[in-house]
Amino acid sequence: LRNSRWFGPAAALGRNPDKVQRLDAQGLSALDILHANSIHVLDGQHVAKHPAFAAGNVLVCLRELNAMVVVDLEQSRVVWYREGAWLAPHDPTLTPEGNLLVFDNMGHRGYSQVLELDPTDGTELWSYRGDPAESFFSVFCGTASRLPGGNTLVTESCAGGAVEITP
Repeated sequence: LRNSRWFGPAAALGRNPDKVQRLDAQGLSALDILHANSIHVLDGQHVAKHPAFAAGNVLVCLRELNAMVVVDLEQSRVVWYREGAWLAPHDPTLTPEGNLLVFDNMGHRGYSQVLELDPTDGTELWSYRGDPAESFFSVFCGTASRLPGGNTLVTESCAGGAVEITP
């Protein structure tokens, strides 16, 4: 990894000494800290929402860091970074409006949720949570996809289920 193009972006993520200490305290330094559970090449159609969403950049979900980043592969650097109230996120995608849709494995009091976020400031625009909370839980994996009609298809991987949710 140190000799790859990814070392530059990885170093940018570690500029916060408090975060590095928290990772070390959790024993994550010996694990797959940059665990990228999804990588999506951006097509540039949402560059008006945020300049980081330029064509050819990649949206990467870093599960162990509870973060999402956009990497400019041409410049080999992180151009957008977002942390939030989610834990162990999976498979963030951009909606047709340019918002982020992410499966949050453990952020809702220990249970899963799906969040739609404004990528410019992280504001939560929409969410889906189980009722009761423990009825929706996937400790790892999980996806959410916005369908053409505006509904959201959610895959709860550990339970082996899928549900279509209205706005």
